[in-house]
Amino acid sequence: MSWEFHGKGGINPEMLFAAIPDIDFSRIAFGFQYFPETGFADFFACDSESLVELDSPISLLSYIGNSGFVAFPFQPGAKGYLIPPFLNIQECVSRRFVVEGFYRDDEDSDGSGEALVFDESDVVYKALVSAAIESIESGSFEKVVLSRSVRLPFSGKELAGFLKRICERYSSSNFVVFNIPGKGLWVSASPEILIASGHSILGANHSQILAHALAGTKLGNDTSWSEKEIIEQALVAAFIRNKFNEIAGPGQAKEFGPNTFDAGDLRHISTVFHLEGGNSELAVRLAASLHPTPAVCGFPFDSAYGWIVDNEELDRSFFTGFSGSFHPERIKFIVNLRTACFRDEQLIFYAGAGITSGSDPEAELAETVAKINVLRQLL
Repeated sequence: MSWEFHGKGGINPEMLFAAIPDIDFSRIAFGFQYFPETGFADFFACDSESLVELDSPISLLSYIGNSGFVAFPFQPGAKGYLIPPFLNIQECVSRRFVVEGFYRDDEDSDGSGEALVFDESDVVYKALVSAAIESIESGSFEKVVLSRSVRLPFSGKELAGFLKRICERYSSSNFVVFNIPGKGLWVSASPEILIASGHSILGANHSQILAHALAGTKLGNDTSWSEKEIIEQALVAAFIRNKFNEIAGPGQAKEFGPNTFDAGDLRHISTVFHLEGGNSELAVRLAASLHPTPAVCGFPFDSAYGWIVDNEELDRSFFTGFSGSFHPERIKFIVNLRTACFRDEQLIFYAGAGITSGSDPEAELAETVAKINVLRQLL
């Protein structure tokens, strides 16, 4: 199966923001990604009937040679989506339908975001962190990432302005906006690349693949990293290193870091993995193997993920999943962090923190507040 790519077309953020009020989110799926490296953007859209459901990230191998926008939720085994380039932005507006309200919930939930999330109080979140620390100290796992949400009433009339302020404030971040009918409209200004491949997307004149091991968080200019934060990021880097060795070959990927990474209002510890050569097929195999990394789940995976399922009363949906553009010659998938979802006239902000034996519940709560405020301050 192949299709013609209509997503190029000179799209830019201003065109998206102007169109947002006139797109029927209940019938049109779309994905927008801005590339700060080049100043270009991709836009993909289709009717809801043309939306492609994917059983797993590895299913993308069946679509090599095509273009589209990809969105996968956090939960392994939950279906993801590929938005083919069947409509341009003018066609999205021309297909406007007048309906009452936005983003009505589906009656059934398959774990990929149909149900509204559960808002946890500060007390509940700190208790969850304390319970995780006890499990870590008992030897159940080394790290687990715990998420929470904050939900506020929000009018769809304010959406375009909110998205524009995010794009302007975090112009050097990985900015994506996508809408999956029935799942909400999602925006992310993420500092973290799951996998990127190609040449133009990375600003080079030859093929390459890149991945990002990001963990540890500081507010402001503080870069005095604690042992807890260094260990937390080292677990992520070791996981990604092992996956590159396993799939691309031992020692094939070069490492740069760990270094302090400036992500606007926040700082993180970063290691970049860089592989010369490669192609889209290899990039998809790496993405499927990496997701979800210890940066958003924990380590070891099975025990950390099992603990999240049993104890985190939150449907993360696309938060800590991944999304981005998919082309024959280039791919860029970002981890959905610094994320908000608009549905049912509400804006839901998400954040998480990595918990290790050195964690303090109060400090982890403060970290989630700082991450939520990255977007919330722009209301």
